[in-house]
Amino acid sequence: MKKIKSVIKNLITTIASPVKTQIVRELSEHITRVERNLYRQLIFHQDLKEKLGYSIANTRGWCISPDIGIFLLDLLDQYSPKSILELGCGASSLVIGSYCIKNSGQLLSLEHQISHLQHVQAMIEEKKYSQVVTLVHSELEKQKSLYSSPFYSPKALTQHVSNRFDFVFIDGPPKQHGEQIRGNFLPLYQEFLQSNCIIVLDDYVRQGERQFVKKWLELGYVEIVEENTILEKHAVVLKSLL
Repeated sequence: MKKIKSVIKNLITTIASPVKTQIVRELSEHITRVERNLYRQLIFHQDLKEKLGYSIANTRGWCISPDIGIFLLDLLDQYSPKSILELGCGASSLVIGSYCIKNSGQLLSLEHQISHLQHVQAMIEEKKYSQVVTLVHSELEKQKSLYSSPFYSPKALTQHVSNRFDFVFIDGPPKQHGEQIRGNFLPLYQEFLQSNCIIVLDDYVRQGERQFVKKWLELGYVEIVEENTILEKHAVVLKSLL
């Protein structure tokens, strides 16, 4: 971070004074926010390590940030679900798996990338979560739903589901397949959900996520339980009304 500040400072010396003052102020504020968030994530990473009993190497970026890992564990403890659905496997699969192993829960996670699924499966087996975590490959296919983006095929669930889900964590598919791609979830999967199912949506900082949640609210699909804008990528907790 100090090197970045030094480079920026050298660049700014070549800029005219009135503009320079504004740039310095904005850059300083941005760097301060980045530093504070990095510190928060390091603290949450340590908290997550203590709760799980091990460290998850790959967090942030495409993976969940450490802060939502802690948020997830708190929600799981609060609602005590027994049948959990996850869209997009990864570090969150380990977090939820750790809850399931202690609380007789079951997690079923859908993933479209086979190589990523295999990588996460190896971690699941290493942590001895295989009896409570099932990863299922599901291609992204065109569906008759709210949005034209492809989505996980519900057919992938039929041979794995014995009980309706009472908790869902949505962290896939990736945005690259459509800005509002995750908005296809409820119209396609409502038959697999218990009444009043809790739905946790990551990446709520993105406009696409906010737009389809607004659509779900307008259609009477859900009600908002909690919006968490303190988390790095923001999150929203919803209750299914279908």
